Amino acid sequence: MAAGKPMNPGRLNDLRHLVYKSFSASIGASATNFGVMAKEGLLKENIDGEAILWAASRLQQQPSANKILFVISDGAPVDDSTLSVNPGNYLEKHLRAVIDTVSTKIKLYAIGLGFDVSRYYPNAITINDATELGPRFFEVLVNDPAFEISFSSSNPKKRYRWSISNDED
Repeated sequence: MAAGKPMNPGRLNDLRHLVYKSFSASIGASATNFGVMAKEGLLKENIDGEAILWAASRLQQQPSANKILFVISDGAPVDDSTLSVNPGNYLEKHLRAVIDTVSTKIKLYAIGLGFDVSRYYPNAITINDATELGPRFFEVLVNDPAFEISFSSSNPKKRYRWSISNDED
């Protein structure tokens, strides 16, 4: 301990976990919440490993046998406070360890926004424009074997239906 400060103290930044859509809410009821993701200044530093652990713990509480988690990333984990007093690869090592652990229980996909995140995530795609997010997300989702199984079940689960009404009638 130098000058009363521990060596490599770990994460120093506060965490903020946002839920844009609860498990029980329909996409239609939650659609406007997704716009908050792009709000300037809201998301500055990313403790990716801890965010994935938090999301995975929430997902593990759900009764479904097949679980899929999508990570939408703008690159690498960053927290200037943590990195200023720990080794430079501290957050990256943690993220890799988390991915290894979570991937044994949950199918994990990542979408890199303007950055190739395949150095962290084995199942990753990169998009260069936010307008690609929805189509590429669903492209990956519908091609996932666990997702396909959920639609071929002889006892299908209830699904939310999003109907579009025509107000011009």
